[in-house]
Amino acid sequence: MENVDIDTLKALYESLVVDGEVSKSRGDYEERMGLTQTPITSFNVHTFPILHALLRGLDYCLKIIYKLNAGVTAWNEKSEQAVRVNEAKKKVREIIKEKTGMIIDRPDSVGAGGTTTTGNIARKCFFEAKNRQVLIECVPLKVRSDGECDRKVFEEFITNLSIILRAVSSKQTVNTHQLDQLCKETAIKLVQHWPTFRFTPTMHEILAHSAALIHANESRGLGTLSEEPLEHNNKNLRAYRERLARKTTQQANLTDVLTRLWIKSDPIVRSYRRVVKCSFCNGPHNVRSCPKKCEVTSGCLSFEDHLVDCIFTTSRNSVPKVDGCFVWRCPRLSSRCDHHGRH
Repeated sequence: MENVDIDTLKALYESLVVDGEVSKSRGDYEERMGLTQTPITSFNVHTFPILHALLRGLDYCLKIIYKLNAGVTAWNEKSEQAVRVNEAKKKVREIIKEKTGMIIDRPDSVGAGGTTTTGNIARKCFFEAKNRQVLIECVPLKVRSDGECDRKVFEEFITNLSIILRAVSSKQTVNTHQLDQLCKETAIKLVQHWPTFRFTPTMHEILAHSAALIHANESRGLGTLSEEPLEHNNKNLRAYRERLARKTTQQANLTDVLTRLWIKSDPIVRSYRRVVKCSFCNGPHNVRSCPKKCEVTSGCLSFEDHLVDCIFTTSRNSVPKVDGCFVWRCPRLSSRCDHHGRH
């Protein structure tokens, strides 16, 4: 049961309860919606998977690239179309590997399940302009009936999506009004240019609900609520259960695992960890992940920099403009636009 508010859930329970228990029968799922007992939740819970938004966002962009290269406009392709999409997928993956060295969208050879598209790979594709440009160049130069080129529309889409994901995964104050406007314009542009392409549930969450969730979080990014630390801790849990915990009983095993986790999170123990220091800005991170390290070699800001400034500007009146245009509405958006300082 998803996307059901607490009032609807309680009303459903009241309509189903008989003698203090929920009446159940075979084939009544549409009526009962999976409800089997008294609702425990007392307030609405809204979650946003930060890490998986990056992963599914990259998967969505790759799927668009595959379909455009295969000449397939249907989102759910038929068997003969699936063959062309698979051929385009192999071609695109080889191009990305050759130009960036990244192996994406392939089964993970480690054996732990999943694919090679990790969180770090997704960040490199979205947040590094050179890697994002490689994805853009994989899109064919086809002009649609609306007079716009596929590559240009995809460039605008992936640039806007990278800014949205950067705002969502940050811990800074975000201008939710500008973010909501950017999300709406991005979604409308995608629907108008590729009307047969569907929004996945994660893409719907990103474009339709991210601004509202950030606004509910006191207009701060959702980076502190990311599930990535929990995912990162899975390998520690496996190691603790296999090598550093008793195997006599399940209770003894889990007790030892939880004890190890408490020790690891102890403030005194953590104080002895090596402090990472950035050589670029002296921040508590390494230079590779430094958010302040500018990739622009010229003295002017890029189009993406203007977008970032706009989203992280708290005042609506201080939205940066270029020649009188709001930055994401500038008609001269292109991959080599000197107007915006891209050289």
